[in-house]
Amino acid sequence: QGDFSSVSMDTAVAIRTLEATYKSSAEAASVESMIAKLIEKEGPYLKSKGRARDAARIGILTWRSLLIMSRDWKYFWSRLVLYMLLALSIGTIFIDIGHSLSSVVVRISAMFVFVSFLILLSVCGVPAHIDEIKVGFSFSL
Repeated sequence: QGDFSSVSMDTAVAIRTLEATYKSSAEAASVESMIAKLIEKEGPYLKSKGRARDAARIGILTWRSLLIMSRDWKYFWSRLVLYMLLALSIGTIFIDIGHSLSSVVVRISAMFVFVSFLILLSVCGVPAHIDEIKVGFSFSL
């Protein structure tokens, strides 16, 4: 039923033949009519070339990163433990700073230390996030 070993056909010719066969088929006509009905019904939402908004793309990438991180529990728990140790260590360093006006500078420095360490810890996940972005762009092309 399917022995095509004796057929020698150039790949480009095969692709053109398949395209021409599909374009002249009933399935192509039904798909075109379905697309026309959807464009009439949905209007400008479908005319935006199928691109998602930036917020939706960031949300999807974040969800996928969390999903991948949840599959590897050692990675998830190690990051959680590091964040907890960071909060505990900064909290113990700046526990008795007082309530005077000069302690405002110390409180601000504590916030900067905390934020800088959070950024440092979150940079560890950047390579995985970059891989997710590459996968997302390969799906959109």
